[in-house]
Amino acid sequence: MLITIAKMLSLKKISKISLGTFGMVSKRFSEWSFVKRENK
Repeated sequence: MLITIAKMLSLKKISKISLGTFGMVSKRFSEWSFVKRENK
């Protein structure tokens, strides 16, 4: 029981981290594309 709870918590943590990373990357990419468009 405790093992499954720990596994679920770690999975939640991992998914949260990956989601945060994905958000940062998408934000960076949108900023980069915006800068590229402005420079044209």
